[in-house]
Amino acid sequence: LESLPSEALAKLAKLAVLRAARAGLTSLPPSLARLPKLQLVDASDNQLRALPDGLVGGAPALRALLLGGNALTALSTDDAADEPSDGMDGAGALEFLHVRGNALTELPRALLRRLAPRLGVLDVRDNALVELDGDEARTRTYVINPMAVSTNGGSRHAFTVCAHYVDKLVRTSEGWR
Repeated sequence: LESLPSEALAKLAKLAVLRAARAGLTSLPPSLARLPKLQLVDASDNQLRALPDGLVGGAPALRALLLGGNALTALSTDDAADEPSDGMDGAGALEFLHVRGNALTELPRALLRRLAPRLGVLDVRDNALVELDGDEARTRTYVINPMAVSTNGGSRHAFTVCAHYVDKLVRTSEGWR
C-alpha cells in the first residue's frame, strides 16, 4: 500500500482517527486536510517525503499529527500555510505535532506562529537541523512552551513562549565553540 484512496477518504465525513503507521505509504491524500471531524492522524514509520497542502495547521479538527520516522524535508508545500495569520483564524486545532526522525532542515517561523496558540507538544528530535560546512556549523533550535503563572489573586494566567534561535559554531582544537 503506497497511498490511501483520496476519493474514498473524502467521503468519510465522520472519520475521527486514521491509523496508518508502518503501512508503506509514500504519500497522503489531499482530502485528509478537509475532513471535518478528523482529530488524529498516525502516519509514522512510512516513507513520506511530502505532506498534502493544508494538513499541518489547516485541518479544522486535527489535534494530533504523528509523522515520526518518515523522510519529510518540509512541513508544508502550501505557501499560504507559511503566511502569518492574525489570531486563531486558520490555525486549526493542532496540539501535538510529532515529526521526530525525518529529514527536516528548518521549521518555517510563520507556520510556528500560526500553530503556537494551541500547540502543546512539538517533537523535532533527530532531524537535520544542523548544517555543517568544514570547521563551521549552524544549528537551529525551536521552542514552543505553553506556560502558566499564578497571580496574587490566586487565578492562573496561561501563555505560550515561542522562540527560534540560530547558533553559529566553530571547530577549535578544544572542540566546537
